[in-house]
Parts: sequence; C-alpha cells; structure tokens
Amino acid sequence: MRGQTFRLLGVLAAAATAFAFGLPAAAQDIPVGIPGGFSGAPTAEQIQAIQQQAMQQAQSQAQSQGQGQGLGAGVPGGMPAGQNFGPPAGVADMQAKGEAMAAKGAAQQLKGLQAGAKGMENGIKQFEALVKKAEKAGGGVSAEIKQKYSDLKEHIQKIKNAKSADEIEGIDTDSMQSDINEVMESAGQAIQNAQQLKGLKQGITGMEKGLKAFESQLARITKQKAAIPAEITAKVAGIKTKIAAVKAAKTWEAAEAAGVEELQDSMEGLNDYRDQLEILMRLPQVQKQLDQQMNNLNKDLKKSQAIVTKLAKSGVDLKEEYAAYAAAVNNLKTVRDNALTQVKSGNSEAIMAALDDLEENFFGQLQDTWENSRIIQTMSNLGRFQSEFKKGIADAQKRIAQLKKKKVNTAELAAILKQSQEKGNVVLALIKAKPMDEDAVMDGISEIEDLRTQFSDKADELSGVAMPWESGPETIKELNIPKEVNTFINTTKKNDLKTGEAEPAAVERPVAVAGAGLLIEAENETKSNILPAAKRPAVNTKEVKPSWRPPYSGTGDWYLAAKGEWLSYDFTVVEDGTYNVWVRDYVDKFQAKGIRRLVFSFDGTAYGAFAEVDKPTSGAKGDFGWHKVGAGVALSAGNHTMKVMKEDTTRGAAILDAFYLTTGDDVPAEK
Repeated sequence: MRGQTFRLLGVLAAAATAFAFGLPAAAQDIPVGIPGGFSGAPTAEQIQAIQQQAMQQAQSQAQSQGQGQGLGAGVPGGMPAGQNFGPPAGVADMQAKGEAMAAKGAAQQLKGLQAGAKGMENGIKQFEALVKKAEKAGGGVSAEIKQKYSDLKEHIQKIKNAKSADEIEGIDTDSMQSDINEVMESAGQAIQNAQQLKGLKQGITGMEKGLKAFESQLARITKQKAAIPAEITAKVAGIKTKIAAVKAAKTWEAAEAAGVEELQDSMEGLNDYRDQLEILMRLPQVQKQLDQQMNNLNKDLKKSQAIVTKLAKSGVDLKEEYAAYAAAVNNLKTVRDNALTQVKSGNSEAIMAALDDLEENFFGQLQDTWENSRIIQTMSNLGRFQSEFKKGIADAQKRIAQLKKKKVNTAELAAILKQSQEKGNVVLALIKAKPMDEDAVMDGISEIEDLRTQFSDKADELSGVAMPWESGPETIKELNIPKEVNTFINTTKKNDLKTGEAEPAAVERPVAVAGAGLLIEAENETKSNILPAAKRPAVNTKEVKPSWRPPYSGTGDWYLAAKGEWLSYDFTVVEDGTYNVWVRDYVDKFQAKGIRRLVFSFDGTAYGAFAEVDKPTSGAKGDFGWHKVGAGVALSAGNHTMKVMKEDTTRGAAILDAFYLTTGDDVPAEK
C-alpha cells in the first residue's frame, strides 16, 4: 500500500507540473498548483528518495525505542517452558508506538496526495478553459477525451474526499498517468488546430481574391464574344462552393469535410486551362491577323485579275493560274470563318480542332496561295525577275545563317536553296532566249515558287515560328495556393499518418529482366531537386492521380517548371549492351514545339538534350507520347543512375510520365 501511495503522489506531482509546462506556448503562463514541499514537480529519483527516507526514519525510531527498553535476545530466564505469557511489556509498547507512527505516516502521505490532487484540480480547470477557448476558435477535442476529463476529475475528487489511504487503493495510477498524457496532447492539438484553422481561413480569403481576379479575366473573354468552355465554368463554380464551405467551417474536421484538401488539385487543374484561356483572350488579335491576311489576298486577287486580262491580250494565258489563286483565297476564307465560329463556341474539343484547322489549312496554305500570285506578277514583268530572284536568294542565305548561330542543322535548307539557284539560272536563260518560250518560263517560275514554299515551311519548322495565338503578353494570371492552405493540407496528411494511415512504401530500385525492356515510372524518382515555390513559374510538382491530364502510366507524372530542376533514377541492368532510351512526356497545341526540352545524363556522363514528343494532340488536355531520344547508351551489367533535367525556364513545363530502356527494337506500348 505504501509503495502505491508514493507512486500515486508522484503521478499527481508530475501531472500537475505537466499541466504547467506541457501545454502550448500560449498556455504556459497559467499557474498550476504543485504539491507542498516542492518548488517544481518531484522527479522519479526524488520520489524514491522520499520513500527510502520515510522507511529509514520509521526503522530508526523503532530500533531506538526497542533498545531503550533494554530488550535482549531469547526468552527471559526463569520462565516456565511452553507457557505463553504474551509479549514482554517493552515489546508491546514498541509495537503500539510503531503502529501509531505508521498511522501518522499514512496520514501525512494522504495529506500530500490531497495537496497534489488540489494542484492537479486547479490545472484541470485551467485546462478545461483552454479547451473551451480552442472550441470557440474552431478547435476542440473528441468525446472520448472529454470522458477522460470526467474520469480524471472523479479520481481527483475521490482523493480529496478520502479519509484514509485505503479509500484510494483502487485507483489505477498507470491508467491515470496515461489519461493525463493523452488529454494534454489533445488539448495542445486542439489549440494548434484552432490557430491553423484561423490561418487557413485567412489563406482562403486570399484564394478567394485570386479566384475573383480570374473570373474578371473570364468576363473580359466573354466581352470579346467568345464562350468560356463549360468545364472551366464548372471548375470555377466547384472551387467557389468549396471556399464558401471552408469559410463557414467552425472546426478543423468541418474544414476537412468541406473539401479543403481538394482545393489544391482543383486550383492546379484550373491552371492547366490557362493556355486555352490565353488563346481566347488573344482572339481579337488572332481575328485581326486573319482578316488582314484575307484583305491583302483579296486586294492582290483583284490586281492579279487585271494583270491576267492584260497579258491575255498579248497572248499570255494565265487564266488557269488565276482560277487556282481565286479558289485558294476562297478556301482560306471558309477555313477562317469556320475556325472563328468554333473558337467562340465554348467547346474545348471544338477550339482545339479550330486551332488545328487554322494552323494546317490557313497559315499552312498561305505560301501556296501566294505562290499563284507571284507567278502572275513575275510573268507580268519578267524584266524584274533577275533582281527579285537575287533578293530572294540573299534573304534565304541570311535566314540559314541565323539558324546556324542557334546550332540548328540547316543541311536540308541549303539543299533546297541550291536547287532554287540552279532553277533560277535556267529561268534567266529562258527569259533571255529569242524567241522566249513563255510556257517554259512559266513552268520554271512555278518550280521556283514550289521550292520557295518548301524552304519557307522548313525554316519555320526549324525556328519554331509561333502562331498568332501563341505570341503576346500573358494576361491570364496563375492561381496560387496560399501557404496557409498548404500548411493545413500538409498537417492533415501528417495527422492521417499518425492515426494509422501507412507511410508510402519506399521505391525499390527497378531491375531489368534479361531479354526484356525496363520501365521506370517518372513519379518513382530516387532523388529530386525542385526550386522553392517563389522561384518557380508554377506550383505543380509531382502530380498524383491528376484528373486534368491525359491517360498516364503508373500513378501520375512529374512537372518540371524551371531551368535546372531535375530528377534522378537508380536502376539495375543484368546484361551489358547499348540501351535505347525512350521517354513518355507531354505535348499540347498551346505551346510551340521544343520549349519543354530535357537534358539527360547517365552515371554523370552527358547523353544529350531533347525536345518533347512530336505528335498531333487529340484533345484539350494534350497528350503523353513515347519517343526515342538519342542513339542509345552503353551500360554494363550492374547499378546505374539516370538524371533528367529541365533545360530552360519557358512557357511550357516538361511533364514526364515514364521512361523505358531496352537493348531490342521493341517499342513501349501507349496507354
């Protein structure tokens, strides 16, 4: 009994001190009662010392009193054997005094317990006040914790009202200590939750302002007589609903139930429509350029008609060329009108189809259309052919030189230019011949115009000439997730792990099987280097189960937004060989080709820099696609590391889905 009593005293003293020193910073200034005789909570060593001191004191007093009575060992002489005379007077007196002293010690111990209980009771009251404050601010504790409060208060009251130590013998001190720790932790968590809920709502207010600015940009697009795609409108409405629910939440749990964790994905998903919205915002300049091209063509068409009529009088028949020119101009007008109608429709698929149509069948056909005009113009004034031809050759040479400075392979352009020069010399000879063979001259000029178109198309491809909707200032601002919201989401995830949700399993090193390719998911990186949010043009990083992306491999993808951001992958191959390197990455119709370039290296040795996959996109979400990069890397059997880095900060992020290494000619399957 005595050991249990001392232990309970230690529990009460420790608990009282825990209430004073174990609460969050905001609660540490609350005075809490400490059992008398201690300036602070006694340690386990102090409690043990108290026990030993009390026992030694009792033994010492008993021994001194026994010796004072002159008692010796054995049975006093002269006593009849076997007769029970009872204890000698000195022994009986010592026993009585020992019992009195034990009773006094027990009374002192009970007094100490009750003093500790009183201090603990004061702490409980202050503790309850903190919980109420937390609940008012949006925090709170569970019903289970409140029940533990009630049980602790009952135990404390029982100790306070006890008349003897026997009355508190049934109290489970181990359970009491565990409950004290649990309610302390819950109260601290409640206060922390309340503070973070307050910060969350401040962050939500900032998010709401950003969304309002986004909506004002949508309103500007609508004023330009373009419809906003329905999926964008739906996303905005969904985010507004979640924001309103989070703002109305009174507790941490209510904010979670309102879908605050989904806001991050929703905002990032909305950001993925920025490029499409940018196109709609630039619609006036696109329409202006389209109309300007059509006006120029119509004016030239009238001029060409007059030239054809004049040449016909001198025996030069260009009616066929003029008819082809007029048909081409009319076709461009049809393409323009249909595309503008689709762009303004508010249907993402229709918008993408319209952009494809404009790129391929309007801007892609401009050179061919103007070719008819140049033939007519040249035939009307053959005397200017030589000077115009020389000027064209000089312009082509200048463009080749510019591309060479950018380290672009211009061999194909040089070959086209050489053919043009040779054909130009033939035409010059035909013009000077007497009599001039007008049909041969016209055929030669047509061939030169064909070569001019080939040269222009190839040069545009190599230099990445942007379409009208791809150029201009960025007006659709990115929606950012306030740090307070991210803090809330990250804290929630940590709490989920504490309450039993398993940590994600470590990624195992991929190992190739002999004779088969090795698939490496982009999201299973070994290491990563991502810049701080303030230095990145986008908030996206690793995208897990991204609903806004096209079909992906594995569980998601990686979003490298800035120059120098990299991922590394450890892997193992079981046989020596030259491995073809395949990458599955992202492309869309909103960005110019080649702006998502990646730099690869293996085991620290540079492998090369490569553009993203070149494939036609199938929808508003863009597409992932496999493409082989480089000529292959020689790897020995064993462990290796592949590193992939974003080459530059551009308008387009490098979005990576998977990698595939193989010594064979097999092509990885698409999703």
